[in-house]
Amino acid sequence: FLLDYHPIETKLDTSVNSVTLNETFNITCRAQANPAAKYRFYKNQEYVFNNTPGKDAAVIQTSVRKRVFKVNYSCTPFNKFGDGPTEGISVLVLRKYK
Repeated sequence: FLLDYHPIETKLDTSVNSVTLNETFNITCRAQANPAAKYRFYKNQEYVFNNTPGKDAAVIQTSVRKRVFKVNYSCTPFNKFGDGPTEGISVLVLRKYK
């Protein structure tokens, strides 16, 4: 039988290391949990709504609209047993020169 447990081994991935303004990209968060985790995403410590149901992973599609050097994203998986470890990544924002 399977034991129930809070999320462990949070992994946060993106297909990009850097983006230009208004470029859309995905960020994926996954964790091991039983029952399946749901996920809270944050962009510069502000909550980002995501409607991905709890499964093996959750994906948000996002973009950077302000002229900044980098944006920090983090994800916290959770289920009825509590929060799992929060994982974070940074994405560099490139300037387009004419």
